[in-house]
Amino acid sequence: MVKGSIWTSFLLIVFIIMMLRQATSFLTRTTTQRTKPRTTRSLGAVADDFLPPFAPPSPFPYPRRIPVPGTDKTLKVCYTDYDSLVVVSKPPGLLSVEGASGCSENAVSAVCQEFGVADVPRAVVHRLDMETSGLLIVALRPDAQRWLYEEFREKRVKKTYSAVVMGTLPPHQQQGESSVKSAKALDSIIDKGPWQDVVDDAYLSSLQHFIETSNVGVNYMKGVKERAEKSAPGVTRYESEGLVEVNGVDCTRIKLFPQSGRTHQLRVFCRQHLNRAILGDRGYMCRGGAKSLLDKTSAGRSTFQTALEENIDWNGRMCLHAGELSFRHRGVNQMIHIQDSEDFGI
Repeated sequence: MVKGSIWTSFLLIVFIIMMLRQATSFLTRTTTQRTKPRTTRSLGAVADDFLPPFAPPSPFPYPRRIPVPGTDKTLKVCYTDYDSLVVVSKPPGLLSVEGASGCSENAVSAVCQEFGVADVPRAVVHRLDMETSGLLIVALRPDAQRWLYEEFREKRVKKTYSAVVMGTLPPHQQQGESSVKSAKALDSIIDKGPWQDVVDDAYLSSLQHFIETSNVGVNYMKGVKERAEKSAPGVTRYESEGLVEVNGVDCTRIKLFPQSGRTHQLRVFCRQHLNRAILGDRGYMCRGGAKSLLDKTSAGRSTFQTALEENIDWNGRMCLHAGELSFRHRGVNQMIHIQDSEDFGI
């Protein structure tokens, strides 16, 4: 009798344990199914119940161009994640941001209008000179702007420019690295006078506008230059890519790798360090460049000067293009590399 009671109790305990295991398994499966993320997604959306700080990039399915209101220019969209940032290729002759005159025809404003961003100033990440073409990052959210600012400030964004400079480079100048003072970028205003429009850069144009309205003349610009001379120099690495002939004049294709971001840094670097102005650069081409570039054995002075006049508006543009851009995307924690080649029609 006692043995039967013990055996019955043992079977009851085993049965209870099995039932508890079944109940635990059922609850686990139910919880997993309820918390499993949705697998459906729309273009540019994140397939999860919780959005990360930055949406991961989606593949761009087709070429797309953004019209710039008030102009016949368009921006080529090279990359976007539809949520935090967009990278466009800016054509020459277009401001990156609103200038001192309040001009609304600029790249950042056009992108903001296309993507429905109301706060245009919070979309500005960096700038290109008006006559420089190439890749430009625009933030679609304020937190993206803060993060991208940090990437630029810490020099984690890698940029590569292509350019064509007047003349040939000697063997010892085929590649190298040097630094220039940003103050040199102001010489074109100081030397030629503040009432002559010699630059199209938005920042320097704002200085010109101030001079014209306040009538303080060159003395103000000299003060600006003195302050700029105390700032850190802009560092640039470069390498030659070979010769090319433009209207009978030997020119050189080069790659430029800026390690910092100063006003007119690359234009000043070519003119000061290489003693060669960028083809089509109104601000620096004629600043003592003709004498050093004369080919006395073939073209001669008069022929060269004629060619120089023809080339100062080479295809209506300056031959400087921001063609490569690399940065780390916070949403996926991986490097994004974008290329946009340009041969300047040469």
